[in-house]
Amino acid sequence: MGNIMELEGEVKIVFDRGIRLVIVIAVLLAVFYCGRLTLVKLINRYSKDKDNPQVATLLTILKSTWKYFMLLIGFIAVLNVFGMSITANSLLAAAGAGGLILGIGAQDFVKDIVNGFSIIMENQYSVGDYISVNNISGTVVSMSLRTTKIIGDNKETLTVPNSSVGMVINYSKQAPRVICNIYIQEEAQLQTALKALHGMAENFKSPYAADSARLLGVTDMHSYCIELGVSCLCVVGHILDLRYEMNKAMAMALLEAGVPFINENVPFGGDINVL
Repeated sequence: MGNIMELEGEVKIVFDRGIRLVIVIAVLLAVFYCGRLTLVKLINRYSKDKDNPQVATLLTILKSTWKYFMLLIGFIAVLNVFGMSITANSLLAAAGAGGLILGIGAQDFVKDIVNGFSIIMENQYSVGDYISVNNISGTVVSMSLRTTKIIGDNKETLTVPNSSVGMVINYSKQAPRVICNIYIQEEAQLQTALKALHGMAENFKSPYAADSARLLGVTDMHSYCIELGVSCLCVVGHILDLRYEMNKAMAMALLEAGVPFINENVPFGGDINVL
């Protein structure tokens, strides 16, 4: 009889804790989503320029910080549900254990957070900027204290830990110069190709061009081909658009002039230089 009563008591405790856990999780989720919605409304209300990339960056950082804060509150609340109340002594003990864990296995996490703050404070880049970091080029689509997400030139999504962010080239801070190259094999047709590209540069029009295009001439000599280049200043944020239109115009100019060019087994694209 005593064993049955003990079992009933244990079942009642488990049931009560289960109900409390469900309520705590529901309340935490409600507070979390209400908090995110409030952040968005506050930013939109007090921001003069809602399309400013720095506003979008600030919003993503605040959302990230709010998420980690709510995870901490949720962890403490769940411990209380299971009877493990948080006191000053337990916090000190947890801090000591946490320091040991951080020293062993979470160093990269701390580095991500520290470098994330550095990126934000120094305004190295914002959401919407076209950047190059760690030999990766693309548009920043989101930022958090831990990572930076980039859409690459081939439309792939790349997640870069903030701790690995080294030298950053931000092409959106000023008008970049796009340099596109094309390759011909026959030296006998060099003058014809240069004349065709010169005409193309003089007549090149694009909504993504910040200035007139300029023929660079022969930019390199290879054992198997001759590299020719054309450059043009780009409207901020439209590097890929301008590169596409320049490559297309260069190819059409050579085709119309009857000059064969290489577009296989040799890089056919462009480089970007910042003035």
